[in-house]
Amino acid sequence: MKFQLHELAVAAKGKLCELWPDGSLLRDPQLTAKRGFSFSIDSRSLQPGQVFIALHGEHSDGHDYLAPALYNGACGLIVSDKNRVAQIEQQVSPSETTGLSPHSRPFVILVDDTLNALQA
Repeated sequence: MKFQLHELAVAAKGKLCELWPDGSLLRDPQLTAKRGFSFSIDSRSLQPGQVFIALHGEHSDGHDYLAPALYNGACGLIVSDKNRVAQIEQQVSPSETTGLSPHSRPFVILVDDTLNALQA
């Protein structure tokens, strides 16, 4: 099934946020068009163009791996900790990510519970 980003956010029971402050995401027709999304919960095996879901586990927190996921080409992040996203905004510039067109910006969907979003 194909989704627009706002439809993906609704399906994940979250809110679509802009990762980069210039607002370029919402003007990018490549990401606002309907498309299929694939997902990863492991930043090490993430393929460029996948959405990274930051699961909080017993021994590890996916929010610790947001920057590596972006470096590996994540097209977006599904997170439950808004403060961690603010931290990586300062660490990662769009030019440092792989797998995205130069005009694309990774998106962020903020949810209450990333495990529930994964299961949605």
